[in-house]
Amino acid sequence: MEITFLYPTFLWALLLLSVPIIIHLFNFRKFKIVEFPNIDLLKEIKEDSKKSRTLKNLLILLFRVLFITFLVLAFAFPIDSKTKKTSHLITSIYIDNSFSMDAQGLEGNKLNTAKSFADQLIQNLPANAKIHITTNDFLSKNQILYNKKNALDIVSGINPSQLSKNPQLILNRQANFIRKFKDATKELFWISDFQQLNSNVLINQDSLNINFCITESQSENNISIDSIWFNSPIKRLSGTEEFNVRITNHGNEAVKDFEVMLNINSRTNKQVVSIKKNNFSDLIFKYNIPNDSIIKGEVFIQDQTINYDNRFLFSYTLPKEQFVYLISPAANFKKVIEKIVKNDSSITLTSTTPNNINFGELKNQDLIILGELNEINYGLAKELNKLSKKGKSIAYFPSGNSLKYNLFDVEYNKLDSNPLLIGSLHKAHSFFSGVFIEKNLKKNNKEDYPTLFKHYSLTSKTNQPPEVIISKEDGSPFLIKSGNQFYFAAGITKSNSNISQRALAIPLFYQMLFNAVQTNASYHFIQPNLTRLSKSGKIDKIILKNQNNQEAISRSNTNLYSLPDNFLSEGFFKVYIDNKLIESFALNYNRKESVKIKTQLEHLNTLTKQPFYSQTKALNRPSNPLIHNSFKETSYWHICLIISFLFLCLEMIAIRIKK
Repeated sequence: MEITFLYPTFLWALLLLSVPIIIHLFNFRKFKIVEFPNIDLLKEIKEDSKKSRTLKNLLILLFRVLFITFLVLAFAFPIDSKTKKTSHLITSIYIDNSFSMDAQGLEGNKLNTAKSFADQLIQNLPANAKIHITTNDFLSKNQILYNKKNALDIVSGINPSQLSKNPQLILNRQANFIRKFKDATKELFWISDFQQLNSNVLINQDSLNINFCITESQSENNISIDSIWFNSPIKRLSGTEEFNVRITNHGNEAVKDFEVMLNINSRTNKQVVSIKKNNFSDLIFKYNIPNDSIIKGEVFIQDQTINYDNRFLFSYTLPKEQFVYLISPAANFKKVIEKIVKNDSSITLTSTTPNNINFGELKNQDLIILGELNEINYGLAKELNKLSKKGKSIAYFPSGNSLKYNLFDVEYNKLDSNPLLIGSLHKAHSFFSGVFIEKNLKKNNKEDYPTLFKHYSLTSKTNQPPEVIISKEDGSPFLIKSGNQFYFAAGITKSNSNISQRALAIPLFYQMLFNAVQTNASYHFIQPNLTRLSKSGKIDKIILKNQNNQEAISRSNTNLYSLPDNFLSEGFFKVYIDNKLIESFALNYNRKESVKIKTQLEHLNTLTKQPFYSQTKALNRPSNPLIHNSFKETSYWHICLIISFLFLCLEMIAIRIKK
């Protein structure tokens, strides 16, 4: 073992050793000469006293020299030369500040416990340690090395965040930052409840030492509002509206008579629910539609475990009248569409024949239906294609005769008059979002789909593969979506299919209308790079206003606009284009942190059995051996200080010894 010094300039203080030496050399005693007849006996006594005094003074000098020597060595900070070879120490500390950490743990708030533990860790690091602090926010200030004092300031300023990062991303960020310090000793600390740890595998390419410091939770119980959804994509202008709310009990105990509140534009009602352990309950809320242009809804509960998931916000603008334009020569086709919309007062249906199309009215429509036309010329197809790019929905239903369609995206091929069932609905497609309820079918049973009597094969004219929504029984497409245009392989009158006699006709119609009228959701979960679709087509400038009337500007040359990341927070938002209110929506915190990962300790135990990983508890009190033993084996200043104090005591004892 070789010893070197972290602050060798302090060794210049060894020049102070000259002070006690000079004092010793010039501290001569002058003796008075006294004549005495017989001095043999006195000479013997004098010589003995002089030898004793000289020995005592030399010991005092030695103790003083050693006292100063070891005191200077302590300030020079002696360390193991192995540590010196690595030039300096870098400690990277990740503090989990996700919402699950803003809950009560065994020693109070878990985030406060994590910060207190980090303070203890930093204070016990060597004086030369450089410290890297990172959180889930991944801020620029988390890409800097700090000394101990500044690191403590950064830790004290950490607040709860809506973000929750994957453990592999955290490790990659720490490793990428400290990798450039090639000649440094590196140690990583993760202070977290590890709720996001859903795997026992971490790719640690640099073989970094990682210490997992667990902030233990007080309780695994939590009740959260997970989601809300409306049964109909079209919002009513008046009367009663209803929607569903899912409440989840994440705990191991059932809850009874739990209150769930709803606030709609300052009007409140409530329901009481009981939920089994580790289960959920779906509630149906109904409310009278207020006479306002914007609906602001808030579902909320009282649960003390985790607070951020106790409320769920949604908002939407009450729709204007929705316009459907039907172009069809077939009276029977017109009757089918009229039957679908007859009970919906918010829909205005305009019917015309192919020879009487009012092209000036097309731009005011939300859904344009071409019902079993034999011919679509290039001019009409071009106009429809242009309107679809502005957000209008276009639906093509072919006739059972030979077709002359000059379409841009899809081609209708040979007519097939052999009856064929619809084979499958691609329910995972966004077109069917919120339409179907999952159910289990008995073995060998299948859903009762419509029959196609006359149908066409569809092929895409674009380089992109067709976006198939519904398939025939033989696997070929029945409904293709291209942009905002919907291409059906068969008509819906009785000579072409029996779709009009099945329940499928209604969701098909409304989902196409929903594509144009109600494209945007009434709420979003907060996430980076969040975008929404503009119902006004391509836009240049959009003004966003939050509930505090603060503004943010979003620009785009497409019909998609993004929400600035620094504007993403829980609350209600309004969207303006050319100073005109276009729509409203709400932002909610993501529910990832609501669920307690019950296998997290198993994952941790598996990880810590591997090299480079260790595990301990993060505590408020300074009793953790990880803190007390961190890096102390490489420094010896405290030993030098103790030895210096011992020599000071020996000097004092030597002075007090009588001559």
